[in-house]
Amino acid sequence: MLPSCRTLDGFARKSNERDGIALQTLDAGVALTVKTRRSSYRLVVLDSARQLVLAEGGIFLEPTVVRVSGATFGGSTLKVGWILVGLRVEFGLGARQITSSPVQSVVIESPTPLGAHEERAA
Repeated sequence: MLPSCRTLDGFARKSNERDGIALQTLDAGVALTVKTRRSSYRLVVLDSARQLVLAEGGIFLEPTVVRVSGATFGGSTLKVGWILVGLRVEFGLGARQITSSPVQSVVIESPTPLGAHEERAA
């Protein structure tokens, strides 16, 4: 028998029980701090409809534009555009998919002007 999070119904139920953030609900310029078991990321929303963020931390040594594909327990099922506590964040970088360790916390910082990040990233 499969663990409940390994079935589609189980994944839907378990992911709905988690605290988290839907990127589609955030305005451009909003910054998030995402702490995982192994890393800490700072994400600044660039385009919430396409889940594009400017990522720093973890494997992103320099500010890097990536797509937050969504939240996963580590299998092939994905809650698109979400960051959920207890699940892993899947980032899209070109054709690569990068999966974080499990998220321990996600916090919305105060909105930041995009210009400040563009200057820093340049």
